[in-house]
Amino acid sequence: MPEPATETFAAHRSLLFTVAYEMLGSAADAEDVLQEAWLRTILPAVEEKSIPTASVLREAHPKGLANDTLTVEFPREASFHRQLAEEPKNATLLEEALYEITGRHLSLTFEVGENGGEGEEPAPERPASEEEIIELMKGTFDAHEVSDGQ
Repeated sequence: MPEPATETFAAHRSLLFTVAYEMLGSAADAEDVLQEAWLRTILPAVEEKSIPTASVLREAHPKGLANDTLTVEFPREASFHRQLAEEPKNATLLEEALYEITGRHLSLTFEVGENGGEGEEPAPERPASEEEIIELMKGTFDAHEVSDGQ
């Protein structure tokens, strides 16, 4: 029997991240590629059984696989989703989907990432100044300022 897709993904997550990072040049883009792999393998199988459960799991990513236990990590801002995922009916749906795909009974652990499952916290955005808004409008509409005398 070929190596299960989830086990392969989790076992090579660091290597996949490195390759994606080298190709894309951005940690955020590399993480997006890994999330896309999670979205294309496990979540469609969950979605066939329950769209709401799949929606909850879209906030997560596989963190690791050890001794037939898959750790699913949620960003800090999605801790509510983690709580929903831990509910027995939702966890069971994920376990069943994993079994259908891998042929193995995997246990699950859910956690919230130390840094929210992401890199650094983004700096809070400040409102744009009037000058920045005018420059954005000029660039967007290929416009120029007209003085009152024209």
